[in-house]
Amino acid sequence: MTDRSGPTATAFRRIDFLMLVLLILTAGSFSSLYVASEHAFYPYDWSHFELMAAAKARGFLDNPLRESYRVWRSTFAEYNQLYALPLLPFFWVSGGTRMGFILGLVLVYLVPFCLVMGAVATRLFSASPRPTFWLTAWITLLTPPVFASAMRGYPDLGSALLVGLAVYLFLGDTRLRVRGHIFQLALLLALATLLRRSYVFATAAFFGSMAGLHLWAFLNESGHDIRRGWQTLSAAGIRIGAVVLVFLLLMATLGVGFAYNLLANDYGALWESWTIPRSHTLWYYATEYGWLTWLLATLGLTLALASATPTCIHNVRFILLSAVLSLFIWVVCLRTVGVHHSLHLAAPIVLGLSALFWTGGARRGVRALVATVSTGFLVVNFLVAVTPVEMLKGSRGLLAADYSPLVRSSYKELERLVTYLREKAANQPIFVESRSIGLNANIIKYADRVIPSARSPLNILNSPVTDSRDRYPLEPLLEAQWAVTTEGNGALFFEQPQRVAEVIHVAFRDRWEIARDFERHPVCFRLTDDYLEVHRGQFRQDRLELTAVAPRSIVVYERVRPTSPLAAIRTLEAIRSYVRIKPGRQLDWMVLDQGGSTQISRIDSNVYQFHFAHASEASPPASLLYLGKLPRKAKVTGTFSSATKMAIVLEAASIEPNGQALIPLASLQPRPSDGYFESPRFSGRNPYLVLRLRRLGIRSYGSPPDTANMQVSIVETSEN
Repeated sequence: MTDRSGPTATAFRRIDFLMLVLLILTAGSFSSLYVASEHAFYPYDWSHFELMAAAKARGFLDNPLRESYRVWRSTFAEYNQLYALPLLPFFWVSGGTRMGFILGLVLVYLVPFCLVMGAVATRLFSASPRPTFWLTAWITLLTPPVFASAMRGYPDLGSALLVGLAVYLFLGDTRLRVRGHIFQLALLLALATLLRRSYVFATAAFFGSMAGLHLWAFLNESGHDIRRGWQTLSAAGIRIGAVVLVFLLLMATLGVGFAYNLLANDYGALWESWTIPRSHTLWYYATEYGWLTWLLATLGLTLALASATPTCIHNVRFILLSAVLSLFIWVVCLRTVGVHHSLHLAAPIVLGLSALFWTGGARRGVRALVATVSTGFLVVNFLVAVTPVEMLKGSRGLLAADYSPLVRSSYKELERLVTYLREKAANQPIFVESRSIGLNANIIKYADRVIPSARSPLNILNSPVTDSRDRYPLEPLLEAQWAVTTEGNGALFFEQPQRVAEVIHVAFRDRWEIARDFERHPVCFRLTDDYLEVHRGQFRQDRLELTAVAPRSIVVYERVRPTSPLAAIRTLEAIRSYVRIKPGRQLDWMVLDQGGSTQISRIDSNVYQFHFAHASEASPPASLLYLGKLPRKAKVTGTFSSATKMAIVLEAASIEPNGQALIPLASLQPRPSDGYFESPRFSGRNPYLVLRLRRLGIRSYGSPPDTANMQVSIVETSEN
């Protein structure tokens, strides 16, 4: 008998290579056509990850060691930069373009994710592993939310890829008999969580599905041999506990920044502005993939349970458990939506559709018919979702959400705005109102990066967007020499108005005191489109009942005089009255000075660290405003260190209807030995406290800027 294993294996290897090349070419071609069809400046996260990765690409060319340290430090920040490392070559080759960034996401994250989904499918369906592998890989690519998450610039596919590898590993050894698998599973899940922190919920669903799978097996086995069932369950519980323990140890070492943020922040409160009603969340995730897709995927997994081998049934149960837990976490607990969050549900959808191809009928003819219809549905669903073709886009959720390329008719007008700001406000701080999806700081930052210019980048200040996460907008507005605001209605895509984003629009519209320190330029930039249209794949107005209208026009203001401390305090009082709540990350101290550079960080609940740097003799004193609740009787204590001799003047600001004044309390001189200072006891009946740092002595010409560090705490004292 002739041994055909060699030629057959070689033939399959050739087929695998050809299929891989075809998958890469298809993904790359569609992505290139998609990006080439877009004509818009991207807001928020749609540009944020690209901007961070572009900055890393430039930084690594200048100083690789410094940038490596910054990447590690970013694990302590809101967004880490780990995802950018494998994308750097694409930026260098493409010259830092959007096309290079998207192709990097596709080739580094999307295509491998498709291959991993194919590998997972081979654990579920024992027959025809190679066709199953490639079929599932293509289904993954043709699933619109998976493709759209890369087109919108999200690196979440990297974490989804790592979780997929963990699923593949676990389904091959559900009892975890191989000891090395415990560490490998924990490592994959830890890396997924580090890359994108929302995947801590995917990890929770993974652990819950592991436990539920073995509990299910125990219930089935206990009917035959209760003692053996308990032994099996106990052994499984020990191994699952080991995975969880190793995961926690890895997070405590590799993810110390993540662990610190998790303990230091109440993310439930910080992200409250993004939450929507559960009924809306359920509708979103249902229509994100489309009702027909959910129906077909559910049918496929149900048929797989009925026709697969016992081992495959065991694995299909794990996928079903993970789907139920993920839906519970995102719909019931978190209540947040987004195309990148829909990736948490991609595995059961893709695997269910793949199962339909192999279990769609007992007879070959019926199975062929099911496969043909399913293939046609996948192609039509994909093309309708990600192309500008209007056919079937009003399907009311039957097909996938609309993620066609972004095109904005006001592109030229925004381009003209950026050109104007470059000419007038070069290197000067600019505050951009961020209440609208038609205009916000991210859009201007992104436009400034992609519009060619030999000038330095615009100095766009960070402006608040949400009440639950951000701060009062007073500090960046005080620093700003220019302000860009809108006229007319405009809103973000939130269920409730975000007052920290709206209040500056109101201040300039109603000519508050601080707005009178700015002068309007005789120029206007018209917005002719409803920018909600570019978000129509993210929010469907027919069910979410969101109203978001682009403002009619954009106006530019230039500062003509500094805002006095008293005017700043009165403005803060007006802002607090309008916003009504304390924003989620608002500190108890605020910077009032408009010159130099002052940084504030909180060390403890009542202890703050300040760093001052004033570059010139003309810089005004550093003024710090305390807006926390003062005790009835209090004093200020702290330590101060500076290369230049300084005195600290402590003043209280009282806001009264008939007039305001800064009432000096004391002049403090730090002790020469240790820099300690302490104020006399004062009454806390005044709503605010001001610390002002004034230089004593004349700095020699050419000497470095004044720098100082100070720690301050407000101490309650006895009544006597």
